[in-house]
Amino acid sequence: MTLREQPQSLFRLSPDGRTSAKNEAGKIYASRLRSTVIVQALILAAIWASTSYPVDHYTVLEGVSVLLALGITLNVLAISARQTIWKQSSNRWYGMVAVATLMTAGGLGFLNAHAIASYGFNNWTSTMVMIWNTVAVASSIVNLAPNTRIFRLQVTLLLWPALVYSFAGPSTAMALHYAVANFALLMFSLLQGKQVNSDFWEQLANRFLEEQRAKEMDTVRRTAEQALSGAKRARKKAEEAAKARSEFLANMSHEIRTPMNAVMGMTSLILDQNLPAETIDCVNTIRSSSDALLTIINDILDFSKIESGKLDLEEEPFSLRDCVEEVLELLANRAAEKKIELAATLDPDIADRVIGDITRTRQILLNLVGNAVKFTAHGEVVVSAEIRTHDGKEHLYLAVRDTGIGIPQDKIDSLFQSFSQVDASTTRRFGGTGLGLAISKRLTELMGGKIWVSSQPDIGSIFQLEIPYRAAGSPTAEPVVVKGLEGKRILVVDDNEMAQQAIIAHLTSWNCVSRAVSSAQRALHVMRNEHWDAVLIDWQMPEADGAQLAQFVKREFASLAPPLIYLSSGSVSVKEALGSSASLMAAIVPKPVRRRQLQRALDQVFNGVLGKQTAASSKIFDSDFAQRAPLRILLAEDNPVNQKVAVRMLERLGYRLDAVGNGLEVLDALRRQAYDLVLMDVQMPEMNGLDATRSIISNWGPNPGTERPWITALTAGAMKENRDECLEAGVDDFLTKPINVQELEQALTRCFDYLSAAPNNPYAALRQPAIIEA
Repeated sequence: MTLREQPQSLFRLSPDGRTSAKNEAGKIYASRLRSTVIVQALILAAIWASTSYPVDHYTVLEGVSVLLALGITLNVLAISARQTIWKQSSNRWYGMVAVATLMTAGGLGFLNAHAIASYGFNNWTSTMVMIWNTVAVASSIVNLAPNTRIFRLQVTLLLWPALVYSFAGPSTAMALHYAVANFALLMFSLLQGKQVNSDFWEQLANRFLEEQRAKEMDTVRRTAEQALSGAKRARKKAEEAAKARSEFLANMSHEIRTPMNAVMGMTSLILDQNLPAETIDCVNTIRSSSDALLTIINDILDFSKIESGKLDLEEEPFSLRDCVEEVLELLANRAAEKKIELAATLDPDIADRVIGDITRTRQILLNLVGNAVKFTAHGEVVVSAEIRTHDGKEHLYLAVRDTGIGIPQDKIDSLFQSFSQVDASTTRRFGGTGLGLAISKRLTELMGGKIWVSSQPDIGSIFQLEIPYRAAGSPTAEPVVVKGLEGKRILVVDDNEMAQQAIIAHLTSWNCVSRAVSSAQRALHVMRNEHWDAVLIDWQMPEADGAQLAQFVKREFASLAPPLIYLSSGSVSVKEALGSSASLMAAIVPKPVRRRQLQRALDQVFNGVLGKQTAASSKIFDSDFAQRAPLRILLAEDNPVNQKVAVRMLERLGYRLDAVGNGLEVLDALRRQAYDLVLMDVQMPEMNGLDATRSIISNWGPNPGTERPWITALTAGAMKENRDECLEAGVDDFLTKPINVQELEQALTRCFDYLSAAPNNPYAALRQPAIIEA
């Protein structure tokens, strides 16, 4: 193997590695060449120091010496000029070394053959020459073997002349022995040189391979470190961007919710008054627009939470039936305006209480049912729920079916994408941000479920979702059987089949005998032939509506007419529309029919719990609320408009309260007198609400009721971080602006119930037990 022959060991290296290995081999060869030069110089000195060489052959000796001297000189020049010559051509450098080898090896070989030819094999001089050649061969094996061509040249020129003469000269036993020894030395040298050459390149290749691997590992390490560093920088930038976005959204939400609190609060106060119909319509428009804006803000905040992975799901027991019915109740007015029937059918095998996140489940259903109502011009929207089992696991299957405009097949794939709408043109008929379905999909997936849709244009759509089903371990739902209701015969008059099925399902679960008909004429026919204890009548029916059916019943049955319970989905006054037939009205149940409301109405009819007749109140504020939950309230709010709104709302509920503008004034007020409840705004000047809360707990004690007042935080921040920050500061409850009247009443009730049960409460005597009406 030679450098020019590309030793196989080098092919394990990269091209750059092979080049580096060759350069390193040149350095090593030049270094070893110094040892060869020293050996050659020593041999030359030994030749001249020997006294046994005949004087008459000095001419030969001088000629050999000149060749040795020239070869040594040329090698020395090759060593000193290696770097310069190597840069021009490595082969040129090796050629220079080969010429020097030719001179030195040729001279010593000739001297060896001449000594044998002149003095025989037993002469001391011949023996010395052979010893010198043997030393030169040994030196070549060690030092010149890495380059096989030069090595072979050196060994051949040293041994071949004497070997030829040994066979060609006088045939004696000593000549033969010498020839055999010389030939053995030659073969041994060639074989040993080959092995040394192989070992040299193998070791060199391994060395450079290790260096190459080390460099590669170092490159990989540096690349990984750079990538990691880049990833850390990118993550830091992403975290900073996410933090900035969250802070921006939180600030935006806060700044928008603060004036919206005044708008929505004032509209609630206005709607609670007796005003002309035109004024009420205008105020309702303001209120619905505010609700729409609040929905958009909440959607954007929820989407931001989901995108940043900061949305946490709760795992608490809740009533699925209540959740579904609350959603339908929230959308009842919108459906009534379009004369759309809302209904729900729930599988009786579903537990009264299931484990999950009621807030996010309600949000998904609100999005789906809200879209169904928006895109349905006539017909019905039905929510169904059942338990399905596959893969050995139970899943809760929810479906929202509508009879709306439907969705083209080529638009379904993009339906659940963010900010995507089926009709995104400037002439679209339906508004929205395009986030509702995207949020619903993300929430469903966070729950471990899936959501999909099937639709046909101009026929309708069915949005379906499946989430893991887990029944609560110990249901706490109220009993479903009402005293005195079992066996009662109840007739249901409703032109919508799904509404019939939903009501019949409720009645059947209470062991009533029920039947459903779809028209007033059919109802009269059935009433003539069978006895009925009560009749449930849909107010809006084709041909003959609820008022006309009441007149028919009064005219035909007079005093024997059964009680009539009206199912009303509109804002019309049923009692006024009935006129002289109003005496037959026993109760009114708003549509979509909620289980508890129907239960309460039947209980009223058969057990007289709430009197003979009642009508749903249109009042937003319950002026007697403070009598049922008396509390001494301190309001802390720095915004004058929001302070005015909160004071007016609480006054409408029957409270008299004090109001202050910052946390320091809260502490001063508490030092002057005792309060049961502090409604604490979070962001206030001088001392904010959280610092004030910490000071109250530090000065008055940690226990509300016995040591300090109950603290409910009021904030326009709707992020989870805002709630966690408030709870960490020690507040007892949390209300988000804009303040909803029902949520405010619930917060006041929670406060009253807790304080009433507090041991050694010095203010308990001021309270009366809460009156919970059916």
